Amino acid sequence: MTLRVVLADTPQLLAEHFRIRREVFIGEQGVTEAEEVDGRDDLPTTACVVGLLDHEGSPGTVVAAGRLLDLDHPSVHVGRVAVSSSVRGSGLGRELMRGLEHLAAQLTTGELTLVLDAQEYAQGFYASLGYARTARERFQDARIWHVEMAKRVR
Repeated sequence: MTLRVVLADTPQLLAEHFRIRREVFIGEQGVTEAEEVDGRDDLPTTACVVGLLDHEGSPGTVVAAGRLLDLDHPSVHVGRVAVSSSVRGSGLGRELMRGLEHLAAQLTTGELTLVLDAQEYAQGFYASLGYARTARERFQDARIWHVEMAKRVR
């Protein structure tokens, strides 16, 4: 399986981006709609992203989502990383993260550090991709414990 990571730059892809986020964060993790929809998706310095699982003869199925915040800053925030339960454990989460990193590098110039708020249980996953915990103390977001992690890209 190969994941193609692209900007959610059409109404259809954007709708699929939000569908994946709602499926994972609201449906599976119990995050409320008010917590999930934070008003940052429409900012000019935000990029919503989808992961498309390509099938022969079709345009691909959206199975993952993520977003990049603060694209006008040398520390870009990676967030709302979500992979559909139907493909979890297949390595597509790694591909999604690599795609988000690649897009962040394409959309920015100069120094680039990616920062993310990892749910505590997932910090091993992000560490395996080169992210390290910052000095910030663990914190709760939407009643879920998180740790801040960062990776210098360039």
